[in-house]
Amino acid sequence: MGDATYLVKVTNSTGASIQTLLPNAAFNPDSSDKGIQVYGVKEEVLQTTGGAYCFDPGGSEQYLLKRKYTDSMGKTQDALIYDLIFATADFALPILNKSVMQDFTTNQLPDVTVTSDEKNNMQKANTFYQQVQVYPNSQMVKNYQAALTAAEGDARSTASSTGGDIQKTEDSIDQRVAAFFATTKNFQGLTLSDVVAIQNYYASFPFGWASFKSKQYWLYSSDGSTSSFVGRITMTPPSTVDLSKPNGGYSIYLQTAKNPTDTSTVDVNDKQIALTYVDSMFVDDPNTDVPKIGLKGIFRLKSQVTGAMDTDDPTDDVIMSFLTGTVYGATCLGLDGAHTTENPDEQQSDRFWNTLFHPKTSQQVFQSIMEIGGALMMLHFAVTSLVGAKKWLKEKFAQGKSKGEANPKDSDLESNLSKELDDLKAEQNALMDELFKRLETKDIPDPPKDLDAAASEVATQTDILSANVQAGNMECSIDSVAIQMGDALEDLGTEISAKTMENLEYSATELKGVSDKINNDLDDAASRKITPEELASDMSSINSGDFKSATSGAEAVSKELNTEIASKQTRALEEATENASAVQEEADNVEKANEQAEEEASGENMSDDGEGLPFGDAA
Repeated sequence: MGDATYLVKVTNSTGASIQTLLPNAAFNPDSSDKGIQVYGVKEEVLQTTGGAYCFDPGGSEQYLLKRKYTDSMGKTQDALIYDLIFATADFALPILNKSVMQDFTTNQLPDVTVTSDEKNNMQKANTFYQQVQVYPNSQMVKNYQAALTAAEGDARSTASSTGGDIQKTEDSIDQRVAAFFATTKNFQGLTLSDVVAIQNYYASFPFGWASFKSKQYWLYSSDGSTSSFVGRITMTPPSTVDLSKPNGGYSIYLQTAKNPTDTSTVDVNDKQIALTYVDSMFVDDPNTDVPKIGLKGIFRLKSQVTGAMDTDDPTDDVIMSFLTGTVYGATCLGLDGAHTTENPDEQQSDRFWNTLFHPKTSQQVFQSIMEIGGALMMLHFAVTSLVGAKKWLKEKFAQGKSKGEANPKDSDLESNLSKELDDLKAEQNALMDELFKRLETKDIPDPPKDLDAAASEVATQTDILSANVQAGNMECSIDSVAIQMGDALEDLGTEISAKTMENLEYSATELKGVSDKINNDLDDAASRKITPEELASDMSSINSGDFKSATSGAEAVSKELNTEIASKQTRALEEATENASAVQEEADNVEKANEQAEEEASGENMSDDGEGLPFGDAA
């Protein structure tokens, strides 16, 4: 076959410049054709037959796809299927994930047109990817998980019921997933290929976690008794992204805190510790199994971390990116803003204050976010395994077609497919174990082994996260009220009325009782005396009951204190006015007396002719 057999024509109708990437893990290393190998990823940027790596909208280019692979018998074969990823020219953001297979009638690869509609569809996939992380315990995500599980079952049963019909077996996977997306309001038309393209993008490149620009994250940790500022990560883009370089050319480094225990400042050391993004993690050493620094990106709603609705956006759809993982053994949370305890009187204006600087709850919040992120990786791997099974089926179909079979079948397809799925799952589990090694910390357990275990872990950690954020908010509110009442009492001193003092003591006792309840529940949850569901229920009950009652009572006492302080200030002002009047009157009297004395002294020193003698002269 001539080279024309391996040419694919691509037309760019997206309205922007694009490039084409080819996953090349399955191909023999020596069969690449002048492509640029992507750093840390088994992909290459393809070169057009004209020698370009990108081309403008409205144009068409050709790629020579002439790769070889080694089959199960050890024989070198021509590749018949190519998974092409068409992406933006700047940040390589996927636009279309398309498999092309040789037409065995014409011996040609089909033409591909990349459109703006497909670009918009991939944007939906990006939104879906974020929504799954933000609402991991939602019904939509539960239905998604169920669809993935059912798709695998459908493939096995179709392989059995159709006598090994390869095409129908592959179609059964797509049909199940398409049926799920059809039930959604915002994600109709998405495919597994779209979703896996976005997943792989976030796992391969740091650009999304840098918001495609310069970005900084401030890292915080807690050991349950003390909160600490860990340091700052800075991500700076190059003038032009270069996928052959680490981080695509981005400069990414960590500067550790000068004084971690001083949370009133975010000063950092001058030394820059270089970080490399590989396999969905920022690490200090990509060549070691257990790096000293391992951080992973995750999307969450702002209120899921602060526990407070954003008053500027009451619909609560403010999605933020966070970093979670470990730095020198400490479990950390990274936020794209600096937060300190420098002005405790203004702490309520900082939505993250309660989360970061209430040590007992912040430790669990950081841990839960990290565990949710880890469990969601199982969902990622489940999609990857299904797409891998689809590719395996497509390759078997192509092999059958190349032998002249009109409708390729495999009489042992069910057992062969089961083996392939088991192998893919084993591979994904190994990757999961590797990921958790990089997140090594005593705070995080072993990774979930299947989708059901992952869903259970997500539900558990969601309850724990919600309960601890709520507990932290209540505790900090109690602390704030106590400080205000203490300041008011100090202002009044002994002038406080007996009735107000009695109410103050009662309110303080109530607040302490609520605080004790919160902390006792947190301790019971930590020692597993109560379940996460019970903890979440208890926090909600306390928040709507005892806490609400105690803080309402404290507000009433605060009004009494403010009233008495105002009265004290009024009395003090009146006394000061009276004193000022008395002082002025005394001053006036003194002035009059001085004037009278001067007049008398002047009269005694006058002569008969009216000429006075100079003072100090002798007669």
